[in-house]
Amino acid sequence: MRKMNILMMSSSTGVGLTYHISRLLIELKKMGVNVAAIADRGEQESGLSAKIEAQGVRLYRAELDSFNPLAILRGAKTTRNVLLKERTDVVHVQGVSQMARACLARFHLNHGKSVYLVYTLNNLPWNCLYSVIDACADLVIAPTEQVRRLAINAGISCTKIKVVHNWLDINQFDEYMHRTFNFSAVVSSAFSNADNTLVYLANLYKHKDHATLFHSLCEVIKEYPRTKVLLLGQGPEEPFLRELSARLNIAKNIVFAGRVCYEWVPKILSMADFGVVTSTRETFGHAIIEPLAAKKPVISTPVGVAPEIAKHNVGLIVRKEDPEALSSAILYLIENPKEARAMGLNGRQLVQEMFSVETIASALRGVYDSIATDFVQ
Repeated sequence: MRKMNILMMSSSTGVGLTYHISRLLIELKKMGVNVAAIADRGEQESGLSAKIEAQGVRLYRAELDSFNPLAILRGAKTTRNVLLKERTDVVHVQGVSQMARACLARFHLNHGKSVYLVYTLNNLPWNCLYSVIDACADLVIAPTEQVRRLAINAGISCTKIKVVHNWLDINQFDEYMHRTFNFSAVVSSAFSNADNTLVYLANLYKHKDHATLFHSLCEVIKEYPRTKVLLLGQGPEEPFLRELSARLNIAKNIVFAGRVCYEWVPKILSMADFGVVTSTRETFGHAIIEPLAAKKPVISTPVGVAPEIAKHNVGLIVRKEDPEALSSAILYLIENPKEARAMGLNGRQLVQEMFSVETIASALRGVYDSIATDFVQ
């Protein structure tokens, strides 16, 4: 009897192989799963591909992210060849463009019947595509209960969708957290002459709603003028946000650090006082659980995984687009440091129990087994 062979299409638009997917691939391999991966060119951090290949995960390259018809056909051809070479039983995709390639590839294997397809809703597609996903995928994974409910309302069969959270490699996180780094002068400035430092891990897009955070800070600095906000991310909203910070007279309190290498993130969070998330929508929200992994509380809007973990006393939930509620929450954590530390400790325990890469890899292995139980070992 042979083991199932899993092919994960593990790419992010404009990035290629991502850090978190690479950690999952390694963990699945350690668990004895025959896993291979296809990613577009590039990688989120230098050396990721070498790390997974060193663990025995075979990595292939294909055009996965473009919606150009010729790119889809080329990607489908490469995917088909990989499916054959790897004797793939289950292909796991992360988005619509990857699903298109996988569906074309498996259609040419045996009229689409020989390979099971798992689709993860890490990005929410247009509403008209949910019925297509429901028709093409054998199982749909939602990273949170919130996304599961949304997907069912949009047309995904309730019997076909399952919640499996996203993950964090806590051991690797801790290694980075205790390492010494020579941060850039910009990052270091967030902790210089600051009584309180908040970190927001988010690219600068409109739906991340940095503007609400800026307006809330106006009230906070009236009481604590040396409070700083460190923004880790980049994006098209940066010119507007820089202008807004100047207009609100809080430019000295806002640190635009841009995108930093992931190795820095755990250490930065360990040095901060707490994390903050003001997004109006998230499918999961690593920016919610990563401060918790660093034993820091988090203030978040009710997006992604935040409603599921609120009952565990790991931070505070505030209404979307409500600067007054956010400033009150920030002031509460600043003025109640003992409770804030307790929230951070609760959060760390929660991440270990619910979101460790070992826990999620085990859950995914169960998912693969549940949809394809007739493969011989």
